[in-house]
Amino acid sequence: MKTSNTLPVSSARKKIFAIMKEIKDPKVYYTITERGVPGAVILSAERFETLMKKKTDEIIDFMSLQEVPVSAGSLIFDEAEKRYSSGKPVLVPKVSVMRDGALGRPETLIEEDLRLQEEGYIKSVLFIELIDKYEYPLKLIELGKYVQRGSQAGRKYIEADIIAGNREGDIKVIFEVSTFEAYEKNMDEVVSDLYDIAEAVSWREKPKFLVYYSRIAKAGKLYEKISTIDYEKFPSLASWKKSGREVSKKIPKYPC
Repeated sequence: MKTSNTLPVSSARKKIFAIMKEIKDPKVYYTITERGVPGAVILSAERFETLMKKKTDEIIDFMSLQEVPVSAGSLIFDEAEKRYSSGKPVLVPKVSVMRDGALGRPETLIEEDLRLQEEGYIKSVLFIELIDKYEYPLKLIELGKYVQRGSQAGRKYIEADIIAGNREGDIKVIFEVSTFEAYEKNMDEVVSDLYDIAEAVSWREKPKFLVYYSRIAKAGKLYEKISTIDYEKFPSLASWKKSGREVSKKIPKYPC
């Protein structure tokens, strides 16, 4: 019997380590909702691989592949490339974060849905890597925070994909993600939003870094695009542009 648990992303963020322990049982999985709408599924790698193997025949037919070496590892659906590829085992973590759309038929999804699903996947993986790889404490990371920009009359709300703070409650790093394909095209708009968010949250201390991020898997290899702006050095969009758009290609490690 399968055990499904549904949690809002805010609750899942607080108990991610407990969730990771629970889903070691392949019968247990979690559906994560964002503003009441199911957005992602967290399940064990074992169950994920089982689901993918059941889909193999459908995948082969859909993608018109002549040969899929399932024995070589897992099948990874690359939503930007709109194809499946055989993934090396090293790219499959002990816990997989899988978007709901990965279990459906991609050809029926409209372009906007694909974009949102890919961005959701990128955001989910980045969230986990901030904890596991960059050593950010779980309780200091927040997903999908809306901030108000502008006066009461002309205000607008901007969503920060991920923010990371310190123990004093100040936001230190702001992350925005984009699809790999549209990364360069969206650069100016995303960086402008990052600066707007940074200004809006600088109520006590200013953030240190603004990070624009994307990733993709192609032919079993992982590619990342990282643009990290030193906000202390360039506190305005104009000053950053005047510098020649200086960025670092590394994500700041905690503490920052």
